[in-house]
Amino acid sequence: MDLDNRLSPSEGSLLLAKRLPAGTAVVLDYIDDLQGELYPEEEALIKSAIAKRNREFRSGRTAARKCMRHLDIDPSPILMGSRGEPSWPDGCVGSISHCGEYCLAILSISPAIISLGADIEEIGRVKSHLWPRVFVETEKLFLSSLAPRDAAKAATILFSAKEAFFKWQYPLTSSWLEFLDAEVVLKQDEGFTIESIKPLKHIRGDRLYRGSYFVLGNCCIAIIGIDHDAATSLEDGS
Repeated sequence: MDLDNRLSPSEGSLLLAKRLPAGTAVVLDYIDDLQGELYPEEEALIKSAIAKRNREFRSGRTAARKCMRHLDIDPSPILMGSRGEPSWPDGCVGSISHCGEYCLAILSISPAIISLGADIEEIGRVKSHLWPRVFVETEKLFLSSLAPRDAAKAATILFSAKEAFFKWQYPLTSSWLEFLDAEVVLKQDEGFTIESIKPLKHIRGDRLYRGSYFVLGNCCIAIIGIDHDAATSLEDGS
């Protein structure tokens, strides 16, 4: 890893916040700096967890409650659904992600946002020997056409986009997807489209969805559920 290119969470948080619509909050920080107190109901969920899982869970809940405070929401327990996904309080949608030393939480109370999916990954972790398990043929051809450094970054973005999409769709469909169930196409404007190869029940319309990705330092962050064009206009100051 290039330590000079290491992600600064404070700078990353500011950049992301500028790209999010009103009624949405983001916290990006080091896991070690997000070790706040848990509610008893949350403590019970990790009483048998290994130390790494304990730290990640605690950081995600701490980050999410910081988002709540940013949105003037009274902090409350964030429990888990049947697949381990966060169960958000009524009126909220959100997403939590961990990678390496980082934790990311995004929360929204905007009525226009029905679900959120976010993922953070360190660039270079999706090695080429993993591609057959993670990427469909068109994605592998795209990656194979790139120089090694560009391929490492693109593979991370594709992987992160799929993770964000899986988190976004699950509360709406209860469908458990595998990596080969979706195909991602990267766009020039830090956007991506993702097509669900597997039909998703309870979601009407076509199977093509749009999200945004951001390369910040040594990390990639993908978000789906927030209108990409709106995020782009906020970034441009328009």
